Amino acid sequence: MMEALEVIILADGFVLSHARGRIREELRGEDLDIGQELTAFREKHGIGRRGVNLFVAEDLVYGLALELPLRTPDIKGAISLQLGLLLPFPEEEALSSFTIVRQADVYRVTIFAVRARLAASVIEELVEDGFTVKGLYPENQRYVTARMRRQKWALVMPGRQTKVLVFNGTSLQNRLLIVGDKFTSEKISELCGVELILHTDPPTGSSFVDAQPLLTEAPLLREFNLLPDSYRRPDYLKMVLVAMLALNLLAFAGAIWVRFDHLGNQIKRTEGEVAQLLPQVAEVDKTRVKIKKVEEFVTTMTNIGKNPDLIAIMSALTSNLPDDAYLDQFKYDSKSRLVAIIGYANDLTVLTGKLQKLGEVRLKSTTRRKDRFYFQVEIALHE
Repeated sequence: MMEALEVIILADGFVLSHARGRIREELRGEDLDIGQELTAFREKHGIGRRGVNLFVAEDLVYGLALELPLRTPDIKGAISLQLGLLLPFPEEEALSSFTIVRQADVYRVTIFAVRARLAASVIEELVEDGFTVKGLYPENQRYVTARMRRQKWALVMPGRQTKVLVFNGTSLQNRLLIVGDKFTSEKISELCGVELILHTDPPTGSSFVDAQPLLTEAPLLREFNLLPDSYRRPDYLKMVLVAMLALNLLAFAGAIWVRFDHLGNQIKRTEGEVAQLLPQVAEVDKTRVKIKKVEEFVTTMTNIGKNPDLIAIMSALTSNLPDDAYLDQFKYDSKSRLVAIIGYANDLTVLTGKLQKLGEVRLKSTTRRKDRFYFQVEIALHE
């Protein structure tokens, strides 16, 4: 499988890498355009990939660990409230992701958050230059690979503050801060309760295990994706698979309808003969029970087939877009019947006017880029 490009966001620059660090460049400066820099990096090294995984340097990530009662009625609401209290900036200005582990008497919640402004410009510059941003993760997730699935281990990441991340397999269990630099592998092992202690930059002569070999393997990237939903591209393969499943279900429902018709005819014949063939009455009753079950199942299958046709929605959307406009992202929420689109256009008045044919149009945001409007529009589809 072809590997994605990787960009580590630093406080004063970036680290660009491919093939898990075998090709690597470090850039420093405040006015860097990451889209242009990554384009030059691709051309210089002959890299064809445009998919990018973003990582935020550990010193720029805020990590929180919470314990919530098992009777907490709204866990997400409680987590949002705690973020607002504990983060050094407003919760609405944060990009965050969390995991929840149910323990004997509490929920153990691990949260990572970064300032939205730290990553937003990077994502937008990459998208504008034609890259696909696959995810945004804390830097520690680069080291979580399939090799560690059956291990209990800890990862030491030095920086302004030394962080120790404790893993059970590929799941993060705890995150600790260590004050001072006089600590050993043995002390950390005793503190964390695990024997295998890895270090991203082990001091000479120490007993730490070097974590760098983990970077030769593809990261799993299953937890703590901080990338906002508005930047996530639709999974078209998943859409196709869902469509194929729906077609199969409908075909199955059709076959059941045929069977239902056959059973119905059988009932009519049986009822005509019941006066002469009383022993068959019991069989007729059994057949009716079967038909009722079939009707209930067919009703369920038919309701599944009533989901909106995404292909038709996209076709209508394409037909009503102005000729000078094009889409960058598309998202559909079947429950609320909301379509969110992001793209470029020359005239927003013309754009929103044409989209009124589909439903109620709300312009969520717009920015000016290279003499064009970069827009985010939400459409509430007609019933």
